[in-house]
Amino acid sequence: MSYSISTLKNDLEAMLHGTSLDSIQNVDNLIDRAGRQLLLDIDPAETIRKAQIQGQVYDGVFDYSAPTDLKGNKVIDIRPQVNRDSNDNFSQRRIEDFDLRKSDNTFNVMYNSGTKSLRLSKSLTSGVILNEMDSLTANGTWSAGGDATGLVVDDINYVSGSGSLRFNLDGSTTAGRIENSDFTAVDLSDEEDIGALFLWVYIPDTSVMTSVDLRWGDDTSNYWNKTVTTTHEGLSFQTGWNLLRFDWSTATETGSPDSSGVNYSRITINYDGTATNEFRVDKLIARIGQIWEIVYYSKYIFSSSGGTFQETVDDDTNLVNLDTESYNLLTFKCAEYAAMQQEDTNSSFDSTVFRREYELGRRKYMADNKNQTQKQQSSYYSIARTRSNSNSN
Repeated sequence: MSYSISTLKNDLEAMLHGTSLDSIQNVDNLIDRAGRQLLLDIDPAETIRKAQIQGQVYDGVFDYSAPTDLKGNKVIDIRPQVNRDSNDNFSQRRIEDFDLRKSDNTFNVMYNSGTKSLRLSKSLTSGVILNEMDSLTANGTWSAGGDATGLVVDDINYVSGSGSLRFNLDGSTTAGRIENSDFTAVDLSDEEDIGALFLWVYIPDTSVMTSVDLRWGDDTSNYWNKTVTTTHEGLSFQTGWNLLRFDWSTATETGSPDSSGVNYSRITINYDGTATNEFRVDKLIARIGQIWEIVYYSKYIFSSSGGTFQETVDDDTNLVNLDTESYNLLTFKCAEYAAMQQEDTNSSFDSTVFRREYELGRRKYMADNKNQTQKQQSSYYSIARTRSNSNSN
């Protein structure tokens, strides 16, 4: 059954001896506060949701955006959309444990400056490396153009292999590039239009950044290109290493490139024209992703009349995403808070009664609705295959 905020307010008036809610300050805020307390105490089964993991899941790619309404780290299941087998069985790890091992079939929910992300490791179809970017000449010749100057190999600061390509932007215009037109041709016909290209880019100062453009194809006249303004996870560029994803399906085609023999690439940094040193790029690779789903407890216990989940109440037509038992818990908690505000002769007695009813109902609800969250674990020893950081793209 769906309960509206209007119904909840009517129930509250009846529980408060018919007292008008006009005497209660900011009733919507009181309901929000009671809802937050309810979520602190239980994980309502009615708030379980299923969503597609952002973009797709790729072998060797470990960071993804988390659902906006994910409650803490309350993940129940991670699974392929179709054709699941017994090997698709994830467990949640602590932050350090996941980062050290990146063991297959593990995940972690992590906060970074208030932004929540999902880290997961799943062995899937391996990617096709276009260029390791460990050398200026080992696989074709890399050269600088536009504002890019001082192109060298950096064997100190890199993500994969034995080095990265480092260059400066001199501020002459607003774009600098590096280019390679004769690396060993790779067959990307399987990846065409469905895969994505990944590239690590080191940004020394995000304040100057506008976007990164990637070209790949046969030569300077026949190629695909895609421009991105965020990281693979959909986040703003950060100072340091950023994993960028260039989706083939939305790339622009120029000329008549042949995906079965890709041997050309150009990487362009678009910026505001401020001279900046020590950009780096590393490991250009194409991957095919898979659609995976995440099942989780939502922190949104309200929704609009149209069914859009939301965190707070903004209209009496809003709905409460709770069924009978947990709805009663919310009403008892709202009534407790309301009685505390009234400060009349009955308020202390009423708040005590409502608090007791809430606690009794909470215990019964938790006994009848076992929590299904994947609990965080630490690995004392590893019997599963551990992903090495060298495969981090």
